[in-house]
Amino acid sequence: MEQKINLPTKKEIILPARMFSEKDLSEMEIDFVKGKIFFNKADKNNSFKKITAKVKENMAVLNYRDFSQTKFSEKLLLENIKEQVESDECDFIILPHFKNENDFDVKTKIQIAGKIKNNSNVTKPVILEISHKCDIVHRELARLSNKFDFLSIFLISID
Repeated sequence: MEQKINLPTKKEIILPARMFSEKDLSEMEIDFVKGKIFFNKADKNNSFKKITAKVKENMAVLNYRDFSQTKFSEKLLLENIKEQVESDECDFIILPHFKNENDFDVKTKIQIAGKIKNNSNVTKPVILEISHKCDIVHRELARLSNKFDFLSIFLISID
């Protein structure tokens, strides 16, 4: 069943919301997919690619800095969050998965997510990304779910 969500950035996404990359759109030979999410990925040392006006108008944008090969660093996470908060190019704030995160790292991310959500100057939805291997008890994660808007489960794909 489809559900429409209006984002504070005045965009609408239709759930379930599949994400599309620049490569996906190119392979499908289309400019955008209305009501879906544009996945703009960059590694920790590179800038994000510029997004076309059509994508900006018709898709929610997720600027995803890939830390999956980097050990957890609160400093890196906070720098990444600041970049997302200040950017007009993205519609979400994601707290991404780091390499070999442990329960303490995940709980730190949840605490930071809660501070973001309680900041009245930040209106973008908060996404908490954790590994599918995370040991945090599901009941505890459910209890803390008021600290983030969406949960993303990081799963390594093996091709």
